[in-house]
Amino acid sequence: MKHFLFVFVIFSALISCNNDDDQDKCGSTFETAYVDNINAPDTGIVGETIPIEVTFFVMNGCGVFNEFEVTSDGNSRNIIVNAEYECRACTQSIDRISATYNFSASTPGEYELKFKSGLDEFIIINITIL
Repeated sequence: MKHFLFVFVIFSALISCNNDDDQDKCGSTFETAYVDNINAPDTGIVGETIPIEVTFFVMNGCGVFNEFEVTSDGNSRNIIVNAEYECRACTQSIDRISATYNFSASTPGEYELKFKSGLDEFIIINITIL
């Protein structure tokens, strides 16, 4: 019985050791997430924030929204969704999630918002700012 207890204690000590060095090297990664759907109004008012619901896909259960990357050219905006993939055990499901893009314009006019939906594809919406 003492022999069994000794082996059990040694075995428990060996399997309870945790090598934290592997987790220290693990960091989040960031990738473009392609937009699937946009829910936006047709019009807005100068200076007011217009919430636009953006739905996109992440490639596994660790994918979360990180930020919108926006480049402007006059009244045109190119918008890329940036997703963060956390370093942890993940499900392998392709998830569809949403985030709100807050658009605001300081001058009236027609605005074109182009959301990246594929390698060379965009979902384009037009908003008239009064």
